[in-house]
Amino acid sequence: MSKYGNVPTEIDGEVFASKAEARAWQDLRLREAAGEIRKLQRQTAWVLQSAFKDREGKWHRALLYRDDFNYEEQTSAGWELVVLDVKGYGTPVFRIKEK
Repeated sequence: MSKYGNVPTEIDGEVFASKAEARAWQDLRLREAAGEIRKLQRQTAWVLQSAFKDREGKWHRALLYRDDFNYEEQTSAGWELVVLDVKGYGTPVFRIKEK
């Protein structure tokens, strides 16, 4: 068990960080099968800021964010990207990611 009380859970050979994340995956798979969403993916890495060299010549590595899930959902404006992070409650790390 982790410091936040989540229990890693395996479904169909895939391991999820928590029971809540595993349930979300099952729900999203059902929605995808019903045609409500498409292009369902998990654990995609996003570059929030590229690596750079500052004025003093010091290199800073890229700032990455890894989502739990992302997919496209039909809206009145067309298909839109949804990025989803599943948390049991607002941890300090989640508050940063949410921003």
